[in-house]
Amino acid sequence: MANQNYECKIIRSYGEFDVFERVMCKDTSDAIPLDEATQQQPVVIDYAKHVILAIHNEKSDDKDYEKCVVIDTAGRKFVCGSATFCRELENIMDELSDNGIDSDIHIKVYRKPSKNYKGKEFITCSLTRENPTFMAVPDECAMCVDPDAQ
Repeated sequence: MANQNYECKIIRSYGEFDVFERVMCKDTSDAIPLDEATQQQPVVIDYAKHVILAIHNEKSDDKDYEKCVVIDTAGRKFVCGSATFCRELENIMDELSDNGIDSDIHIKVYRKPSKNYKGKEFITCSLTRENPTFMAVPDECAMCVDPDAQ
């Protein structure tokens, strides 16, 4: 039976997703939150693809919201609820795909001070040539990425 209080749908996707990946993207509990990952310094993601989720949660103060789930080339999931981040990522990917670019993409995720709210920051992103922050697959993830690893 479906949960009447919570619903999550993929409303846009960039890249090819099989049905298993689509279901996995809806579960953000094991994703790396970009809000936390960018607390100390920017993060560079070796971008592979992403989805935009529309979430309805009756138990939340804001009952309807969107989240972006980014998958890197090693299969790691990152999640971000920043509207600015989602908009900027989609702008970048639209322009790159319009020009036939779909690989070797590095996205820098960082915080900027808000002009509207003193003392607050928001998360955004930009295209970069910097090396990814998460270069190697951690040992505890090796089995997930490489089934032959022991």
